Amino acid sequence: MPEKQKIMKDYMQGKTLNELFIQDVITERYYQKEAVFAACDNLRQGRRKSLLVMASGTGKTKTAISLSDIFMRSGLVKNILFLTDNTVLVTQAKEEFKRYLPEILFGESMNEMETEKCNVIFSTYSDLFNITCKAQIDLIIIDEIHRSVLKDYHEFFEEFSSILVGFTSTPRLCIDQNIYDFFEVESGMPTYAYEYETAVYKDGVLVPYYNIETMTNFSDETTVYDDLSIEEQAKYEDDFIGITAKIGRTLSPYLKQYLFNQPKVDMVLKELMKKGIKFATKDCLGKTIIFAQNKEHAQYIVERFNVIYPEYRGDFAKCISFNDTNAQAIVNDFKQVAKEPHIIVSSDMMDTGIDVSEVVNLVFFKKVYSKTRFWQMVGRGARNCKGLACLDDQSGAYVNKRYFYIFDYLRNFEFFRAHKELIENGEIESLAETIFCNRVRLIQALQTKKFIGTDYQAWRNTLIDVVYQQIQTLKKELSKAKLQMRHVEQYKDRDAFSRISEQDKYSLIHLIAPLVSMNDTDAAAKRFDCLMYSMMIAQLENETDFEQYKNRLIRICTQLLVHCSESMAVRKKIPLLKDVAAEEFWVKVDVLTMECIRGDIRDLVNYLVIYDEEKVAFFNPTKRKSKSKSKVFL
Repeated sequence: MPEKQKIMKDYMQGKTLNELFIQDVITERYYQKEAVFAACDNLRQGRRKSLLVMASGTGKTKTAISLSDIFMRSGLVKNILFLTDNTVLVTQAKEEFKRYLPEILFGESMNEMETEKCNVIFSTYSDLFNITCKAQIDLIIIDEIHRSVLKDYHEFFEEFSSILVGFTSTPRLCIDQNIYDFFEVESGMPTYAYEYETAVYKDGVLVPYYNIETMTNFSDETTVYDDLSIEEQAKYEDDFIGITAKIGRTLSPYLKQYLFNQPKVDMVLKELMKKGIKFATKDCLGKTIIFAQNKEHAQYIVERFNVIYPEYRGDFAKCISFNDTNAQAIVNDFKQVAKEPHIIVSSDMMDTGIDVSEVVNLVFFKKVYSKTRFWQMVGRGARNCKGLACLDDQSGAYVNKRYFYIFDYLRNFEFFRAHKELIENGEIESLAETIFCNRVRLIQALQTKKFIGTDYQAWRNTLIDVVYQQIQTLKKELSKAKLQMRHVEQYKDRDAFSRISEQDKYSLIHLIAPLVSMNDTDAAAKRFDCLMYSMMIAQLENETDFEQYKNRLIRICTQLLVHCSESMAVRKKIPLLKDVAAEEFWVKVDVLTMECIRGDIRDLVNYLVIYDEEKVAFFNPTKRKSKSKSKVFL
């Protein structure tokens, strides 16, 4: 048997995978590791194609590097091809790979693989037509897979029997069916998904957006995107971002008149300068991307800016497009707070992939017809930026990027029926799912030597009993359960929980947790469980969120003492409530103490009645803020 086939067979039997580990220095976040495990598990099952959905700004490149590292250390992969949209993204990805995998040989052309001068080649999609290399490519990574990429390069991908990993930031329910078919997965169920709402409201990895009201009289006769037929949507996607893109570059007379209308352009720039988020330290507009319709439009916007604001004439606002020879230099300057430009007017260039966490304003002065590209563009402002000093009319002066502004002048949000302010879409984990995931994380944490004591292990066994029972009672007839039945059966044996590996944690959290339910109907008590478990994990993992959780618990205890002390059940717990509400109590509190607090207080929270919504102390980890006007404490 050829060596490569033997390695593949061993890998698919799990022999190689079990010996490997993910380097935290590359992918330190849990969801990045879960994505890596998902692709590895997919390969072990004999599927060479993996589709990973990860919101813009959550570390797709790092995840790709970690996958490359594991596959290369396994001996399965020698040569890698990394594909992306443009040369700036190629440079960005290459720098990241070199930073984390410095020992790997990087080449400038595919032909170097034939002479074994390199292991990893970076290329734009358009350069694929120039490749004549006949060397074996073992792994192809597609930085942002969308319909037009698949349509234009499908034959190239099929030329190689490579492992194929496609990344996309498009929400999984918006991904084209052809992509699901190509990656051989069920519609809406990619190999792994980590979406925007979870990143914003559950993990705080990204920041939310606020759509600033704009003065626009743009009238588009086109129906909304979701009302188009599947064929019409496909044509919009192909014509907007494919190689032969037509829509958006060939302008209708009405659209051209609207975009090049001098009073309109001047108004857009004046609104931006007045209402946009500013950098407090410089007292000037923060880093801003204006999405222009084409290069001519971008140049016109910059010309008008220099006329209106002669004091900023020069490098404050610059236009950029994908074929500019100095594009990389402009982007490098844009990434630095202290440097100009502060405004980049982009013709396609900044729509996708380029990471600038300092961006605080986005201006949609462009009619977008592709839902894929629309969400990529929204993602340009979503990256967190610690330490950034901001100033705006909503919050005044503050440190750390809290959100970003979107100015939409062509009704793109209406066309895609997107929320003007990002809110949850119902995809955030249910209470039962969240509690299950937290218990799994605790079970794994408690298996270390630090918690070898009898009390800790007794608690760990109790947690295992609960999680194990939830899996035992899964309804096999549910369609989702059928899809994951192989994984469900793996944990039907309680001994499987004796030691939880990272692979086990991934399977339990990502594949099984969405299936579980709870018999407990006390929603308030379950939310309290969520708070306490989140607090325990935050302490174990040294997360900064611990103080936030602790303060919310103190507030709950204080309100129980103030508002509910007439209840006999609450009166019995007054000494404990007073202890927990005191700061000195928290000097030596560990997870076992927090578990005791959880058990003693969870049944009391229903006694709380809140009369002012702003005084609600309760924390619901699956919701950012309750929209209910009810006075019931929920």
